[in-house]
Amino acid sequence: MSSLVLAACVRSAPIAEPTPFEFPTLAAPTAVIVLASPSAAPTGDSPAAPTPTPFIITPTSAFSPTPEPSVTPEPIVETEQAEQAATQAAQPTASRTPAPTPSDPPFDPVLAFGGPRLTHAAMGTQYWADRSTGRLPNTSEIQMTSDAAGNISVTGKFREFDTWWFSGPYLEELYVEMDVTTGAVCSGRSSYGLILYGPEAGTSSTGAHGYIVAFACDGTYLLRRLNSSNPYSADALFAYQADDLILAGPNQSNKLGVLIRAGEISIYANGYLIATAFDDTFSGGRFGLYVNAGDTDNFTYTMTNLRLWDLRDTR
Repeated sequence: MSSLVLAACVRSAPIAEPTPFEFPTLAAPTAVIVLASPSAAPTGDSPAAPTPTPFIITPTSAFSPTPEPSVTPEPIVETEQAEQAATQAAQPTASRTPAPTPSDPPFDPVLAFGGPRLTHAAMGTQYWADRSTGRLPNTSEIQMTSDAAGNISVTGKFREFDTWWFSGPYLEELYVEMDVTTGAVCSGRSSYGLILYGPEAGTSSTGAHGYIVAFACDGTYLLRRLNSSNPYSADALFAYQADDLILAGPNQSNKLGVLIRAGEISIYANGYLIATAFDDTFSGGRFGLYVNAGDTDNFTYTMTNLRLWDLRDTR
């Protein structure tokens, strides 16, 4: 399932220092891949379609089970086909908010919650590194690279697949935001965002789960509850809803923010609340970066200025 690999330098990540978070002791990672339909495979010059039979890739040199200190985050990548037709029905607990007027000030999380507990600069690349290599991941499904300023670019290699790479901190109530810049190729449902409340690595018999919050290149947003990745099962609380606050197309910059508190999930676009849903299926977990290449291969976006607040003690 490999595609064109971007030429980029990756560098060894330093050993992560202890942070205010308490990291769980994680089991050796396992990549779980489920192909729900043979039609998801690329055509033309792309590789032949893989078998639709679910299978498990056990740890290899790409995911070494070598023990590391418990404070070191342990990312894991899992890739599924996005079954759009099965996840289009919006849930009754989800609602869009009225568009803000130009006079409304944007949401300021520092005023609301104080300083963030974790920042992009503090995370560096070590929070996203493959623990077996100390480098950013470059698999058949996803690649992450870092430039001299520490900005991280994420490439989804396989069209129409939900792909993510988890970091380490386990969080419950939270607010997280990041600035994203799209590249020269950005159209349709190619999507970028976050996956929140993922399981600890190796603890779930059904693979990954969590809430996917993303913006698409056509100026829409989605909120998807991933119930299981083995087999793939998901429900769309919002399925590609358009909003003028999201800048569409290539070479655009957007700020994506997510607030989760007491089962209420709020989505912010460029500082303004655009949608809210209530779903308490999951109450905590890891977070990661998400990409779906849409109808193309090798869709890339760049993430900068990620900031994260742990809200358990801020009521």
